[in-house]
Amino acid sequence: MTLVFRMALAGLIATASSVAVTPAQARSDASFMKKAAEAGDAEVQASQLVQDKVQRAEFRAFARSAMPSLRHHLAMSRSLSLR
Repeated sequence: MTLVFRMALAGLIATASSVAVTPAQARSDASFMKKAAEAGDAEVQASQLVQDKVQRAEFRAFARSAMPSLRHHLAMSRSLSLR
């Protein structure tokens, strides 16, 4: 084995061993995903409010154009928070 290969292998092993998730980290991750889904829901609601209430057409158009991405991100956040 070359030195470079050994160093790369050692780095991969070190990385793999540091990926283990403790129960506290899992709870923290779940809490983060729940908050991310809640924030995504607020973004969708705010965008809908802009579309319904704001008078300037360019703001309504921006909110309307952003809505598909916001809904997609919300769906992804919700699905991850359910795992």
